[in-house]
Amino acid sequence: MLAENFRAIVGTPKWAKLKESTGEEEEFGSKVLRNASQLLGSSSTLSATMLNYTRLNDMNEKGIVQKTIITSIEFNPTAQVSAVANRSGNVTFYQVDGDKNSLLHKIAFQRFPIDSAKFSPDGSEFLVGSSYRASFQSLDLASNKASMIPAPLSGPEFNNTELFCLSNNGEYIALAGKDGSVAILTSHTKELIHTLKVPCKCVSLSFSSDSSMLFTYSVDGKVYIWEVNQRKCLHRFVDEGCLRGVSMSLAPGDQYLALGSSSGIVNVYSQSSFMPTGEEISMYPQPLKAITNLTTEASCVQFNSSAQILAIASKMKDSSIKLVHLPTLTVFKNFPIVNMALGRVGSINFSPNSGYIAIGTNIGTAKLIRLNHFSNY
Repeated sequence: MLAENFRAIVGTPKWAKLKESTGEEEEFGSKVLRNASQLLGSSSTLSATMLNYTRLNDMNEKGIVQKTIITSIEFNPTAQVSAVANRSGNVTFYQVDGDKNSLLHKIAFQRFPIDSAKFSPDGSEFLVGSSYRASFQSLDLASNKASMIPAPLSGPEFNNTELFCLSNNGEYIALAGKDGSVAILTSHTKELIHTLKVPCKCVSLSFSSDSSMLFTYSVDGKVYIWEVNQRKCLHRFVDEGCLRGVSMSLAPGDQYLALGSSSGIVNVYSQSSFMPTGEEISMYPQPLKAITNLTTEASCVQFNSSAQILAIASKMKDSSIKLVHLPTLTVFKNFPIVNMALGRVGSINFSPNSGYIAIGTNIGTAKLIRLNHFSNY
């Protein structure tokens, strides 16, 4: 149904085809869109101690040209397709099946080292940012057309596009500047709507599930919660014990907020302790738990789609990754295993229904793991 609706709006996609030698003639766009019907449903209660998972072939086993740092791994929200981006400016798209993981398409953004990348919520656009460029690169997945999009404001505060996030409703892009400025753009035209200002540099951004609020986490360990349309700060609070803020993840449904710091501690907060409700709440909330399993900075924190797993990792130490069960906040004892050879983890992502977790490393590999508890991609 989704593919039919997409074609009704933009026509039949003409995406880059696989090479004839693979024996597969289906167009790239059709492959991305045809699997939307498989994306619904997942299992219920997850065991709190041992994780049932299967190691699969590396996602990018086919297509690795050089051992370049993987900076972003993204799953298309409407089809079984992933995108693996690296520091050299290359993005490779794969069909995610856990077996062949067929290479679908490659694109190289010239002189554009990639630091971050996102699929749009409808899966039709792939947006790429860089710490070295004051512009985005955008790939329209229907036409397979790439375009450069200048940053919305000139000046030193917006001289890169390294840190950005997209709203779930597909309306907004939030882009962090160097000095605490945050630009809110329209997703469709990339034009500036307005700017927000926090006292110091933002290290992470996230929209609330309903897209009405923007969470910003600053290097000084403070979280600001903004009403997007009114540009109003609804609440701010201090992350307990934080010396320097590094990473943030807001769980689906805004159930939990995870904050990673330079010490390696990840604080997990419940919704009632941070979400503005009209009643006064503390600027110094107590976390549900301080997770202390990392010994170097918590550079990656990521909830899965059902808020039953929190992945935490540090890019400062080899194989420094843990998966945390929720709501018990206990670490799974059997992950990772010793011989997984992860290198240093720079990016983590879950597929839309948590059937897979992907791990990007500094040795150029995109590890793919099947989470057997969850029934679908």
